[in-house]
Amino acid sequence: MIFNVIAILFVTVCFGFQVAFSSGTFSETGATAVETPVYTLSEVIPGAAGKVPDFSWVDENGVTQKFSEVSKNKVVFLNFWATWCGPCRREVPDICDLKKEFPDKDVAIIGIALDKDDNNGKAIDKVKKFTKDRSVNYTIILGDLDLIEAFGTERIQSIPTTFVIDRKGNMPESVIVGARSKDQFGSAIKEKLN
Repeated sequence: MIFNVIAILFVTVCFGFQVAFSSGTFSETGATAVETPVYTLSEVIPGAAGKVPDFSWVDENGVTQKFSEVSKNKVVFLNFWATWCGPCRREVPDICDLKKEFPDKDVAIIGIALDKDDNNGKAIDKVKKFTKDRSVNYTIILGDLDLIEAFGTERIQSIPTTFVIDRKGNMPESVIVGARSKDQFGSAIKEKLN
């Protein structure tokens, strides 16, 4: 009798995991996957002298969001990355932790995905799958060459490249090129908060 109960429990648990994994309920790490919206740029507006450019996207409710409004009076952590970039992929969990650590009222954390459509599929689909599988908790926007040019091709020569922008929207004198640790990123944000 006990053997039958254990066997039924075992089959039930195994079947439950199979259903969960096949339906995408669990991520690669076994945690519950979160559907992170990935937005597409609508418009890029060059910045005034010494200021970062503005850009817009349409959110999941059909409302146009402007970078200048979302970032108003906030320090902005703006990370240019791609799903195929190993160092970019490694820093995503740390960026997710930063999103939890810094309040939305003080800091905006935004990822600009630079994936392109190719033989392996559409960029937006690749980025959506990546962000869902890793439970990304911050805003992700699919970038393009216009946005790179607006921020400066001399600044974005490789990825990951991160801009930590002050509350006034001033173009930072330097950018963070290459992957960094959560502590290094956190220090750069705290420096702009003070």
